[in-house]
Amino acid sequence: MPDSEISALAVYLVPFAAIMAFYFWSRSRKESHSAAQLKEATEAGLTEPSSLHPEINPVKCLGAGSCAIACPEGAIGLIKGKAHLINPTVCIGHGACMAACPHGAITLVFGTEKRGMDIPCVNPEFETNVPGIFIAGELGGMGLIRKAATQGSQAMDAIGKLKGSANPLDVVIVGAGPAGLSAGLGALEKNCATSFWNRKARSAAPFTSIRATKLP
Repeated sequence: MPDSEISALAVYLVPFAAIMAFYFWSRSRKESHSAAQLKEATEAGLTEPSSLHPEINPVKCLGAGSCAIACPEGAIGLIKGKAHLINPTVCIGHGACMAACPHGAITLVFGTEKRGMDIPCVNPEFETNVPGIFIAGELGGMGLIRKAATQGSQAMDAIGKLKGSANPLDVVIVGAGPAGLSAGLGALEKNCATSFWNRKARSAAPFTSIRATKLP
């Protein structure tokens, strides 16, 4: 091979080799940091997520790392080319990791092998086995804000179809989370006499209430 061709080849190969070396060094450093975080969480006994969290299928995971980048809490990291939940207790279950995964390796689940999760049984309209009591949002197992709000709205649509009663209130909403606020807006739209209850922080009275009556 002529010297000119060798020189031309070196012009491309040397920068490429330098870039690849930096990439693997950077990835190895991040994986070591993730492994250290997982070890620290394990030693501290902080391995059980509190609510909705990602479950990663190691067979489908190809180590792209998009889930780790998408997680704003830093709950996911790569170890030996696979994604792991390295800091389970900081996970809040918003599902950004699942949306970012290009291989469908992540599903959102409740509970773990060590700790189960009791979730109320509701029908497709979010009514429990007690007639007239509806559950939507995190209490029903859905911690994602957008989906909880959708459930609250759908539950109120189902409530709006029920027959009225002699009770002066049509609806009592407990909790001012995404589902509760969405249900409250639905009740207002349907002109329902509503009592809204929410826990009051740092107060002698455990709950505060807002009451809305029907418009004339």
